[in-house]
Amino acid sequence: MGKKNGNGTGQAPLALAKLDKYAALTTPAEEVSRVLQANLGIGGSVDPGAMPCIKMPTGGAQQYVMPDGTTQETFDCIVVAWHDCRAYWPGEFQGSQPPQCVSGDGLTGIGDPGGECRPCPYRAFGSRGPSEKRQACKAQRRMFLVMGDRLLPVIFRLPPTSLKPCAVYFHELASFGVAYYDCITRFGLTKASNAAGIEYSVATFNEVGRLSPEVIARVQEYARNIAPLKGTPISHDDFENEKGVDL
Repeated sequence: MGKKNGNGTGQAPLALAKLDKYAALTTPAEEVSRVLQANLGIGGSVDPGAMPCIKMPTGGAQQYVMPDGTTQETFDCIVVAWHDCRAYWPGEFQGSQPPQCVSGDGLTGIGDPGGECRPCPYRAFGSRGPSEKRQACKAQRRMFLVMGDRLLPVIFRLPPTSLKPCAVYFHELASFGVAYYDCITRFGLTKASNAAGIEYSVATFNEVGRLSPEVIARVQEYARNIAPLKGTPISHDDFENEKGVDL
């Protein structure tokens, strides 16, 4: 499956990726587990704000902000886990107050109003107000990425405007029998604008390398080790990039 223009993949086979630059996959699983237990107290409470993350640019900028503060137009990684989440704040989100209702799976909310997310009126487009098209309950996808010499995963918080391109990419992979963790994904950026002409950034996704069956098994084992990180609380830190955004 080769790279294709835009989001998605093509049918030409890709060469198996070299993994010497992915420390998380060349380190024995028991060592990864040891570090997680010792430094993060896996099974206890993990502060999502303290975890290294890649930040989506704002205002239509075309460079990601990496965990070390540098910027890049693209980056390659292996997506080892992901989950959808939601958070609702009454009124305008200011970036500091805790959400009134949260969901760690995008399906069931905890708080007020709580309950099943799908029929919730705050999920409807336009629920932010009569003059807005946004959802009052903010949607996001947390993605856990393996990259470079980092033993622990990096978080990438995918905003609402990039959820559809990610879904299209994942569906395209699935149509060729490829799971998201079977390959190396290149994250890029493109610009879009709303009805008022305000520009914003949208993530793009392309497959650029394929993993061998042996490495895929290692990725799955690694994903089981870091699974407790998916349970870290949803907070205002997760949505800080969306403060003041009106799309």
